Amino acid sequence: TGVFGLIDRNTNCIEVKPLTACNLDCVFCSVDAGLSSKKTSGYVVEKDYLVQEFNNLIKNKKHPIEAHIGPQGEPLLYAPLVELIRDLKKNPKVKIISIDTSGTLLTKKLINELAEAGLTRFNISLNALDEKKCKLLAGTNYNLKHMLEMIDYAGKKTSVLLAPVIVPTMNDEQLKDLVNTGKKLKSDFPVLGIQNFLNYKRGRNPVKQRNWEGFFKMLKPFEKKHNLRLKLCKEDFNIREDIKLEKPFKKKQLVKAKIVCDGPFRGEKIGVYKSRAIIVENATNRRVNSEIKIRIIRDKHNIFRGVKQ
Repeated sequence: TGVFGLIDRNTNCIEVKPLTACNLDCVFCSVDAGLSSKKTSGYVVEKDYLVQEFNNLIKNKKHPIEAHIGPQGEPLLYAPLVELIRDLKKNPKVKIISIDTSGTLLTKKLINELAEAGLTRFNISLNALDEKKCKLLAGTNYNLKHMLEMIDYAGKKTSVLLAPVIVPTMNDEQLKDLVNTGKKLKSDFPVLGIQNFLNYKRGRNPVKQRNWEGFFKMLKPFEKKHNLRLKLCKEDFNIREDIKLEKPFKKKQLVKAKIVCDGPFRGEKIGVYKSRAIIVENATNRRVNSEIKIRIIRDKHNIFRGVKQ
């Protein structure tokens, strides 16, 4: 699913999603994670199983692999994170291991352990340089001084990319200071990956999103002033098209799956068919281990969703 496990978007970058928990409660969260989430289930994937399937997935890839740890939650909450990175790194095809994190749970000890295990880059979602604004956006307490110390320390051990989400009317004015902070970082990759807040059906949407034309127009003066490229593309991170993972079934197909657990939201279940997890809508009364007929309504990148028939 898109919620947990592994995602292959037909490139040499494999998304690794080991859990769904989050220690923050961001007011703009695109996946509705955190304390105020409307989700009814959370997930943790066993480390050895995740590594085993990751290695199976990349067997036929032709380019060097990036393992991108980017869950719908905070990866630093994953207890065996250091071991996960160490085990991913053992595969000779893996050249980059990156992680998306708020950074709020980082310590110098943890940074050392992650770097020694093989972490290549932190993508840190620092969204403001004003502590009150940070607390407002995070929906909880926030220690900005600690965060800045950890970013500085992490930059001495690995590459760091600052990845703020710019939410219209909420932190637009922070962009100047965020760019000034990011440009001081030294990295083999871009140091700033500024994100445009987007509205999602099941995300938290405190404001209306800014259109892409307006977003890039906002970035342009900073690019010119600091001689930085802020409009990034996958090539900036050496991400290339690669061998596709075949789909064992497709959109509109009728399949019979086995229910294995509750889905992330009320009324959903997760079914399994031909080694794929399927989020099944309108399946409230179906019990675990029962079989269910499903019409597949989504199959992009082997992320499957279906409706009970």
